[in-house]
Amino acid sequence: MYTVEIIDSLKKFDELKPEWDRLYGLREHSIFFSFDYVKNYFQIILEKFKNVSISIFIIKDASGKIIAIFPFTLVNTRFCFFLNVKILYQEDFSLLPFYRFLIDPSVVVKNISEVLIEYLKQNQFWDILRWYNIPVDETCFEHFYEEFSKNFIVEKAVTETLIIEVNKKYDEYLRANIKKKDVKEFQRQHRRLTELGAIKLVVFNTRESIEHELPRFYEIENKNWKGRMGTSLLKTYQGLFFKRLIHLPSWDQKVNLFFLQVGKEYIAGLYAVIDQATFYLLKAGYDEKYYKYSPSTVLMYLVFERLFHEEIIKHIDCIGDFYSYERQFGVTARKKYTCFIYRKRQFAQIYMLLHNKINPFFIKYYNRIKNKSVED
Repeated sequence: MYTVEIIDSLKKFDELKPEWDRLYGLREHSIFFSFDYVKNYFQIILEKFKNVSISIFIIKDASGKIIAIFPFTLVNTRFCFFLNVKILYQEDFSLLPFYRFLIDPSVVVKNISEVLIEYLKQNQFWDILRWYNIPVDETCFEHFYEEFSKNFIVEKAVTETLIIEVNKKYDEYLRANIKKKDVKEFQRQHRRLTELGAIKLVVFNTRESIEHELPRFYEIENKNWKGRMGTSLLKTYQGLFFKRLIHLPSWDQKVNLFFLQVGKEYIAGLYAVIDQATFYLLKAGYDEKYYKYSPSTVLMYLVFERLFHEEIIKHIDCIGDFYSYERQFGVTARKKYTCFIYRKRQFAQIYMLLHNKINPFFIKYYNRIKNKSVED
């Protein structure tokens, strides 16, 4: 006999830490789903968004032992100015690049999915459930998708992220995976930058040094379209999120901050996390004054070269969607699921029309006006 409860406050979430850590330790999970990381995420979201609350589902067995945890936020919003929507999802899912299933591996997943679905059917506090960034190797997801499909309208999509395997010499990797024209273009931009001054790759990886240099990175990232759009780290709550990240327990020397220095100036930066021999590229930015030199591209080539030569990292994970401009760095991709679950058929049809057709049109038009570029 399983029961479902909802945790809806940070205080209750803190009390959940021992059980979260226990379930987290039963399987190989990304550090981005550790308790401290997710707590930092919840804290920032609650500080920023007044219409968002915590909605964490916990499932207990007959003895009261927690056997599964599903963290979400619940947002009450107005979509396309007139449609009132209550959504269970990860508000700003870009800050949670991986969504793993915290389930005791000794229990039957089908039973867990059935009890969660029955709870969602009986309680009408939601309209849509969105799951983002579920790795395709998360086998539990297929069980949930199958059961949800029997009870609700479900959409599933697959997106890709660039993964670079660090398993050979850098020159060999370039020859095998990068087009000659892209390598030549990098070399050309590198030569052009040397005309402005000596080029140096600078890295900071201690709490003290990163905290000191982080404002500089934010200023650089703000000096391009992100600053104009108001989406830069300097102008949004995400800046506070990444600042707090370096102070989380056990995160010392996991965060790395890289700069491309030309002469005496820093013209591009990169914020990354290294964990379990994987280099996760979280944020990058450049000073638009130097855009014709492709400073972010030069910086990434130099960072990748360093990682290959150190022979410590096994994978470079670019985290976000696999944009076309990233294909100059490689072709291997990691796949992940996005899943939309709708409680009512009529509501789903209206929302799908607005979300898939009308809203993208307005976003594209708005971005064109603001001259937003996807290239960095």
